[in-house]
Amino acid sequence: MRKSFVLIAAVALFLSGCVYYNTYYNAKKLYRSAYAKPLNTQGRPVSQAVKDYNDVIKKCGKIITNHKNSNWTDDAAFLMAKALYYKQTSKHKALRQFQELAKNFPNSEFTPEAKLYIIRINRQIHKIEEANTLMTDFLIDPTNKEWFNRAHLLAAEFNIENKEYTKAEYHLESILEGDKKSEEYVEAYFNLGKTYHLSKEYAQSSVVFNELLKLKAPNTTKLDARYYLAYNSFHLGDYVVAKKLIKHLLRKENRMDQIPWVKLLQGRILHAEGSYDEFVTAMKFILDNHARKEVSAEAAYYLGEYYLYDAFDYAEAIVYYNKVKTEFKKSQYVEQAMTKSSVASQIQLLSDPARILDPEALVNEQFKLAEYFTNIMELPDSALVVYDRIIDNESILVAQLDTLRLELDSVRVEFEVKQDSLEIVRIAEMAEADSLEQVRITELAEADSLVVEEVVEVETVQDSLVIEVTESDSTATEVATRPVFEESQEYRTVNNKIENIEKILAEYGSKILPFTYFVKSWIFLNAKSDSVSAEQNYSILKSKFPANEYTYACSLMLIGEKPVLESPIHIREQAIYDNAIEIMSTNPDSAIVLLSPFTEEVLSEFYLSSIYTTGYINFAVKADTLGAATWFDRLLEEDTKDKYRANVAIFYRDGQFLHSEPDADEEIIEETEKKEGDGEFIEPSEDFIELDEEVKIDSLEVIKEEPKEIIKPIIIEEKQLSE
Repeated sequence: MRKSFVLIAAVALFLSGCVYYNTYYNAKKLYRSAYAKPLNTQGRPVSQAVKDYNDVIKKCGKIITNHKNSNWTDDAAFLMAKALYYKQTSKHKALRQFQELAKNFPNSEFTPEAKLYIIRINRQIHKIEEANTLMTDFLIDPTNKEWFNRAHLLAAEFNIENKEYTKAEYHLESILEGDKKSEEYVEAYFNLGKTYHLSKEYAQSSVVFNELLKLKAPNTTKLDARYYLAYNSFHLGDYVVAKKLIKHLLRKENRMDQIPWVKLLQGRILHAEGSYDEFVTAMKFILDNHARKEVSAEAAYYLGEYYLYDAFDYAEAIVYYNKVKTEFKKSQYVEQAMTKSSVASQIQLLSDPARILDPEALVNEQFKLAEYFTNIMELPDSALVVYDRIIDNESILVAQLDTLRLELDSVRVEFEVKQDSLEIVRIAEMAEADSLEQVRITELAEADSLVVEEVVEVETVQDSLVIEVTESDSTATEVATRPVFEESQEYRTVNNKIENIEKILAEYGSKILPFTYFVKSWIFLNAKSDSVSAEQNYSILKSKFPANEYTYACSLMLIGEKPVLESPIHIREQAIYDNAIEIMSTNPDSAIVLLSPFTEEVLSEFYLSSIYTTGYINFAVKADTLGAATWFDRLLEEDTKDKYRANVAIFYRDGQFLHSEPDADEEIIEETEKKEGDGEFIEPSEDFIELDEEVKIDSLEVIKEEPKEIIKPIIIEEKQLSE
């Protein structure tokens, strides 16, 4: 009986193992089938693959639930985790599954690989620091030694994504220094050649790929190596070798998804050789026959490049740049294409002869266009042409201003002549009306024979007086209501144009031209390495705008120092003002003398701050409330933008001081502030104390982080100028 029970138990265990194995076998078969299916155009598994992965997850779940203590449970757990990962619907679920496997089966043969998946997923969900820490821990753990090569490949992959090519080379060479027979060796060799290619070391990349062709490697790997060799030759300008390799690839390649990429390269060579019609045909063929794929997005991008840079057909350029995103929204060229589409739109607008811009808008758009040429399209010569056009615009604007002034005089004459003509017509009409009225009165008088003659005479005289009064009133009304030229639409139309041009011309002398010559000097120095032309532009600045902030900045730039956008005059005046602040506690009269020139110069940037500070010295240092009141009253009258009004109101209101003298014991005032760079000295607190001698303002040591704004958009920020 006991033997029978043992036999039954053994059979049950065997049958249970068979069920387990069959379930796992079927799950593994489904997984391989799903993994082998190509991804869709968005890089995700197709619906059938997702269905297979779901079946894998269900089968593995049953195995784990029903066979918790089986030696093969970790197999099912690992397969389930991979199915969750490649299904691409929840990376977090996959991460938890891999973590459970590593935790519950630390000695499993699948645990090292599970840890690599954990590292990869952490990076994908943007836990970069955690991924890096886990990678470091993995590579120093000797129990993972058999997986070091795979870890180095993964680390190199991350480095390539970050464009950290030197680090990628380190990880790949770590593999290549080991066993040449390892399964990662060929993959590392291929990735090293790819890394050199991405870092634009095309000759070195070709050396690596040519060596790879001598190794025992899969045929597909060797085809991919030849593809990179063709691209390297293309970038090196060796089109003969590139075309020879392409011919070989088109003959040997049987992977249908790779052939369009080879044809894309073939089309780019046609473009490089100047065969534009054939190039366009090749790119459009890819778009028509491989739509909504990454390769068609790149074909659209290169067509956009052709129409923008070569054909100067901005409308077509915009069409194809916009196609990049619609073809494949994850394309690496989407951002560049959208930016260049904007550039093409801008050029197209400026090239439209029917489009009329006011002078300020025109200069704004020209500056923007020059920025595009410099920073986006990397065409410094085109940018210089635009800047020269901005400079030439000044004389054009002056000529337009003269023409408009003549036009205004002409319009005024026409207006006056027109009004005089209308006046003559009105007078004639009034005279005719008076004649008709006189005839009517005469007829009435003759018909009224019963009326006494003298009565008629009296009435006639009275009527005449009425008519005269009416005529006089009419004339007065006409004179009073006669249109004034300055209130006419004709005047407003022409005068608005004149005012706009006068406004922009005023900006030309103080800001636009100095800035333009400065940027031209920067381009010559940094983008074209032409120090002679840079010096020439500086000479123009020094000659025409000796005291301008951009002249000073340019002088610093040319001697290799960081440009500081402050004029020598500002620096000198700032030093005087700072000195006054420094000595006002110990020598208030001398401080007032230093500030005196600023208080008399309305246009000085230190005008209001000097009035305020002079009043403050009188009040807080000299205890002269009468003198302080004079200065504060003047300040409140001049301070139209309320820069100091609220501060003064803390202690001086309606001609009365709220405190007879400063109270150093009150804890209302905490600090003295001076805004950097604007010459402004303000006590921001609620009361005042005498300044300590150690309070100093080192504004001369401050370098502004951004240049002053001329017109928007700013073309080159200071951080760029200093590079």
